[in-house]
Amino acid sequence: MPIIHRDVKTTNIPLDDNLTAKVADFGASRQFSLDQTRVSTLVQGTFGYLDPKYFHTGQLIEKSDVYRFGVVLAKVLTGKKVVFSNGTGSDRNLSISFVYTVKENCILQILDNHIINEGNIEELKEVANLVKRCLSVRGEDRPSMKEVAMELEGLRIV
Repeated sequence: MPIIHRDVKTTNIPLDDNLTAKVADFGASRQFSLDQTRVSTLVQGTFGYLDPKYFHTGQLIEKSDVYRFGVVLAKVLTGKKVVFSNGTGSDRNLSISFVYTVKENCILQILDNHIINEGNIEELKEVANLVKRCLSVRGEDRPSMKEVAMELEGLRIV
């Protein structure tokens, strides 16, 4: 049966001694039956990581965690907080800024310098486009977590 974590965030994905990620803190998780596509529930999770549709409607779908994982990847790639200052005194939402930057083909402007210096630019652009798909407002447009894992594994092997 599918499980929706409901609170995927960087602090809930610790690394072990071998730098292998482990998903932790299933306290907010919900189990789906195989015939369910969505569940209405009280909104729960950490601000900045919440699937926008879930936040506004309370409709939890299997791909809600995909959105949250997209936020995690965006944080890793940019080194920014989920809500960050843009230097002019106003705060910016990382998800919105990341998607906009990728759409405008200006991804190098938002990526962390350490990531740019150590990575292959074309691979980084592929990961950024995957993250953009994960951060789609429409859940139907997001890849499944299995697809995300397969794409990341494919890039890692290359």
